[in-house]
Amino acid sequence: MSLRRTSAADFSRPQPLPSVALWRERSESMLLAEHAFDLARALDINKLLVDADALQDIQEITLLRRSEDIIWVAMKREELDRHFEPRDNIVCLSAKKLNRTSRIKLSILHALINGYLRLDERIICISGVSGASALDTLLIVNPYRDFSWLGGRGLQHLATLTSTGVFETLIDIALHFAAEGREGRPIGTTFIIGEPAELAGHCHQMMLNPLHGHPAHARSVLNRSFHETLRELAALDGALIINQNGIVQSAGTYISVPAKRIALRSGLGARHAAAASLSAHTGSIAIVISESSGTVTVFYRGRMILELEKPTPPLVRPKRERLAPQDQPENG
Repeated sequence: MSLRRTSAADFSRPQPLPSVALWRERSESMLLAEHAFDLARALDINKLLVDADALQDIQEITLLRRSEDIIWVAMKREELDRHFEPRDNIVCLSAKKLNRTSRIKLSILHALINGYLRLDERIICISGVSGASALDTLLIVNPYRDFSWLGGRGLQHLATLTSTGVFETLIDIALHFAAEGREGRPIGTTFIIGEPAELAGHCHQMMLNPLHGHPAHARSVLNRSFHETLRELAALDGALIINQNGIVQSAGTYISVPAKRIALRSGLGARHAAAASLSAHTGSIAIVISESSGTVTVFYRGRMILELEKPTPPLVRPKRERLAPQDQPENG
């Protein structure tokens, strides 16, 4: 008889979950979904935001709905096509490592910007841990309370600024830099999205602009081959100035704006104050990565509109077995 040497891979290789544990987890997930729909009807809320990536079987959600509208959140739209109804909307998030709260925050912001949700509409959100394929979180969100700064023309202006996909791309890049950075540490930097002519009076080069003379396509944030160069540029002192088409105009740029009437929560430093002040004096969006915590903060009109915690690696769960009806545990 031959003996095979045991390796570390044997212990790290996912093993099938026991049927009872799998069934219990699935039952808890569906019970939460049922209560979410019941709560929506009791509170006269007609929209639910559902994290499709935290579901094992999307069809089980569609069977629970009556007249409710659903805003689906997923990394890939194709997976939802079979269950998509004309009145539904989809928010596609490319960021893979967001925790539950950050994922819901970003999804709600996208829903408001794209007109899927009104400021005066409450919505129930259900989500779960990335990679777990199980729902475990329920939130009632009041956009008017949580996003009051979008009143008036704010929402329309922000929608114009984000219509090119540059904002979503930069959020994804910022989260990536926060999680991996350089040598395992977050890269502390600032991305400014705005019109260079409007920003010119408040921005000055701390050094020779390293992007001067390079063709536009070679310094576009939408060009994935530029991202490694962008990582090195982000490590320089100063901000990166990016136009609404995603072209990086300058790096190592010093922001010079008075910080009057800018209220920041404790723990945010000079980089955040400068970014918030610039967004207050111009029509720009500022995305800041904290070097100490890896938190990604977004400022618009001088206010913090989004705060995303440093991403964590997705949960690696054991391989799942499909439960056949006869495998379901008996009561008692």
